[in-house]
Amino acid sequence: MSGIFFDRSILHNLERPLSSDLNRVQSQLDRTLRDTLRQIYAQRISPVLDPGDDQMNASVGFIGDSFKVRPEIPASGNIRVSSGLGFMVNPSPASSLTATNPNVPVGGLDDLSLYSPLPLSSVVTFAVPTAPAAGFGRKDIIQVKADRHSENPLTRGIWDTILKKFTGTLVDKTYAWDLLTRTETVVSPAVGTFGLVYKKGVAGAYADDDSFLAAGTVPDTAADPGYVKVATINVRPAATTFDENVIVDWRPLLFPGGVGHVGASLQLNTTTNTLTFLRLHAPPGVCATFRQPTPGTQRIDGYFLLGNASLLTPGIPMASWSRYADPYIYMGAATGMAAGEVNLALQTSLATALPNLHIGVGQRYLTGTWMYGETSVMAGALSTAIANLNTFQYDIAAFFQRNGNP
Repeated sequence: MSGIFFDRSILHNLERPLSSDLNRVQSQLDRTLRDTLRQIYAQRISPVLDPGDDQMNASVGFIGDSFKVRPEIPASGNIRVSSGLGFMVNPSPASSLTATNPNVPVGGLDDLSLYSPLPLSSVVTFAVPTAPAAGFGRKDIIQVKADRHSENPLTRGIWDTILKKFTGTLVDKTYAWDLLTRTETVVSPAVGTFGLVYKKGVAGAYADDDSFLAAGTVPDTAADPGYVKVATINVRPAATTFDENVIVDWRPLLFPGGVGHVGASLQLNTTTNTLTFLRLHAPPGVCATFRQPTPGTQRIDGYFLLGNASLLTPGIPMASWSRYADPYIYMGAATGMAAGEVNLALQTSLATALPNLHIGVGQRYLTGTWMYGETSVMAGALSTAIANLNTFQYDIAAFFQRNGNP
């Protein structure tokens, strides 16, 4: 039996290997790598039980900021898909690569793993189709799927069984997964064929940005069968430029063991009501913003944008400490974390959002795309051991677990 991950093909001394033998070596190495990554990024089947699964529970998703959709800077009529790597599950991998030249069959180049890669070697730019007229909005999406293909045609000497000699024949020399050249734009209700697709939605009645949230106004655009939705672009009436306020990140994120974490360190001066960002602890592509909802108080709210957060279960709540005393003085635990409980509009309360975290003042955090946590200092917990009673430091941490696939 061969083709199991970590198997190796044997080429004996003085053996004349077949081309299929050499292809099979690559196929087995490829499966070993992909199946190892599948187990590294596997998630629990149950948040409390421990059922067995010989395939583990493969997670569909993206590493870091891979495939994150961002605006151009300055904002233009285009959006950009970040390069990187993701994976999706293909329960029926092809047994062999179909030859592009029917006269030159390919043997041994098998797709042995269920875990199909989604590589994008460079940034891809899409032009947003013309926006609808006044009174109408549209929800466009970016969707992605695995797209195995052969490319790189070159002339090679292929044995001609009739002429009994090698003749120059044009054949593809690369078996590729890269989506850089596998892009297209389609218009609903058409479905995509290539691996990376901009899908234009159907226009619907638009009154203000809440129209994108309310059911029955601007129609949602679903991903086509076999695709994963990575972003929604909310196209406003007659819009010609598109910034971060109209892009919704729907990427399911991958974490080793299905467990991830986010954190941040901030300082709050309750005299000047100044909130200073010190650092963000999070994977690439995760954004965050924080606020002091009530001036003069020691409470802050935190919002982490985590792609498709509806697939994440918050674990340890946020907490805060002071580092102005030795030892640390515990300042009270958070009230908890939630993942996409309600639609959230923060354009007023985020008017003083911390800089350079790429959170727009008018950005809508749609259900399933964010986590929220709150910290508050316990009354009487602080003492003269803190050098500056008006300045508090918050070290916020939260852990979460993947519990599903899109």
